[in-house]
Amino acid sequence: MSQSRLLATASAAVLGAAMLAPAHAADINMTGWAFGTGQSVNVAAPTYNGQAGAFKGVLTNAGVFNNANLITYCVELGESFALPSNMTGYSVMSGASYFAAGVAAKLGKLMTYAYSNPTFVDNSAESGSLQLAIWNTIYDNDLTLGGGAFKNTTNVGINALADSFLSNAVATTTKFNVYVLRKVGSQDFLLLQAVPAPASLALAALGLAALGATSRRRSKQA
Repeated sequence: MSQSRLLATASAAVLGAAMLAPAHAADINMTGWAFGTGQSVNVAAPTYNGQAGAFKGVLTNAGVFNNANLITYCVELGESFALPSNMTGYSVMSGASYFAAGVAAKLGKLMTYAYSNPTFVDNSAESGSLQLAIWNTIYDNDLTLGGGAFKNTTNVGINALADSFLSNAVATTTKFNVYVLRKVGSQDFLLLQAVPAPASLALAALGLAALGATSRRRSKQA
């Protein structure tokens, strides 16, 4: 799976998360499953009996997060939506503000590992496994879908890959900032942004400093 489909550009990251929020409510045109179909799961707790996997669509009115080839995963187990669906009124919220303490960082590591090899998630079963791993990270503190507070008891064959994602993510250095497409009363969706390399941050900061210096010189001349 191409990482660029799930990611927003990182050029504005140096300006801070507050600058990344869309000026207007974001819209999602969710067109279908990203990998053909979802995987049947039966999880608790919270309880959910249905399909799991990645979705594809188009994200607009979200500033730097606009994406014509969006692939995303569900965040909440207490909300649902229909396919296809044109959903409006979403906002972009930082994962640190949305999730309990430490969850956003764990999700960043999880998604970094899952996308570290393009063959890790490129079919329905692998996509379903990653969705389970995402939910386990949000709702549980362990590294397995077979036990703990959150578990999957149907189609358990996909649990092993979910467990592998979870265990390998622990030692992974994250390459993503985590955000959420949020709307009260509707399903919320995971959104990632690539963390800029240190050299890129330095260049961006240097560019901003130069811009400020130019602005000050112009003010003095005026």
